[in-house]
Amino acid sequence: MQDSPGLDDLQPEGDYLKTPALSSSHLRSLLKDPSHVALRRLQGNLRNTSTPGLGQLIHHLFLEESQPWVPLPPEFEANRAKGSREKRDWIDAQRREGRHPISAKLHQQATRAHEALLDAPAAMELLEGSRREFSVFWVEQGRWAKARPDLLRSELLVDLKCYAGSRNEAQFLRAMSRQSLCIQPAWYRRGLAANGLSVSRFQHLLVDTETFDVRLRPLSQGEWDMGEQQITESLDKLHWLETQVALKRGDASPQEHRRPEGFFFHR
Repeated sequence: MQDSPGLDDLQPEGDYLKTPALSSSHLRSLLKDPSHVALRRLQGNLRNTSTPGLGQLIHHLFLEESQPWVPLPPEFEANRAKGSREKRDWIDAQRREGRHPISAKLHQQATRAHEALLDAPAAMELLEGSRREFSVFWVEQGRWAKARPDLLRSELLVDLKCYAGSRNEAQFLRAMSRQSLCIQPAWYRRGLAANGLSVSRFQHLLVDTETFDVRLRPLSQGEWDMGEQQITESLDKLHWLETQVALKRGDASPQEHRRPEGFFFHR
């Protein structure tokens, strides 16, 4: 349990995900689904599946320079092998060694994307002298808040994104709008500012998972402003939802409602 604001360069990603605090993912969830269902989802940790996605694999390879995953052998990829005793025994053996089996296709895609990043001078330059994948904790409007930036270099924040078709600007803009991605840099900036660090620039490091093209995309001032606006909107919705829950329980008035237990409030 996080009990004080600050920065943590050593916290494993798994421990960060389990830390009960408000994150940019929670805020984006509220924008998409401003309902009691969203509030119940926020009151618990976001479910962390054991099977990693392509983006998570690429992040580990490039930023942490680790590869805790191993591809399934061809004989276990076939449908007839699913659930077989031999496959289960092999998977259990890998996990005992600290490795996580994934499909050969996913492993190949992540490896190709990682190689593309290593071959991109701009991407490699960003790694040099940068602070990588660290946890940030602060108090935001009375609640514990958290963030986990990918790269920080002086006053430049960089976030690695992996999308099919991201080399196309129009396609990436649609993804930004659909997923409310402007919230993330604005949230990171708030957390770092609360810990005495200034951020003046933000760039997306984009990897196209179809063509494996790599490019840097700076965040515009309008996108910064959009992120701040979306944070305000999400926090307003959260406050409204908390009030509705308290009123429904009958243990609070609209003026002086008690915050639900189990949520992540700073005390």
